[in-house]
Amino acid sequence: MVQFLLKHGADPYCQDKPRGYNCLQLAVYHRQLSVLRVLIAPTTTVEYNGRIVPLTTAKVQYTGGTCRFIDSRAAIGMTAMHLSALTGQAEAATLLLQRNASMAVRTVGQDTVDGVNITLGATPLHLAAKCGSMATLQAMLQVCCCCCGGGGSVGCLMRDDGHHGNTTHTHTPHRHMWMDWEPHRPNAANGE
Repeated sequence: MVQFLLKHGADPYCQDKPRGYNCLQLAVYHRQLSVLRVLIAPTTTVEYNGRIVPLTTAKVQYTGGTCRFIDSRAAIGMTAMHLSALTGQAEAATLLLQRNASMAVRTVGQDTVDGVNITLGATPLHLAAKCGSMATLQAMLQVCCCCCGGGGSVGCLMRDDGHHGNTTHTHTPHRHMWMDWEPHRPNAANGE
């Protein structure tokens, strides 16, 4: 059905209100792995600058500039990777990372989604840790270790350009993103 809709003019860049989720983010948020698989498949293509390209690599505009569709940002900068972490979906995270989704994207605002306080500057790793999703954290780090030859370096996933360790780029030093996250702690005042 997704392929049919896209072939007949459905706009994959359309966003919902109030959070600005596109079809990729909605597929992850609503746990629709079959839809996610179709959207990120190399055979799902769109026209971009007069060429046919995979949907995941087409460039999209957001308030901070441009990015690849797979890393498109919702209202506070949340990506499909953020949503896979927030909802504890290890399989969705793995699928996105296999298509070079970035774990370096940080949120640019604050919000509360499904009872979780999303803070300014949160990455998908922050959210997976904050939500206590060990399976999602392990999936994120597993993909990293596989693409870096098992060395345990997460530098390849800290980049915001979608490149992974077994490509021809040079790794650069990075700041470890998990050093500044705050875990979600139930608050009796909020009824948690």
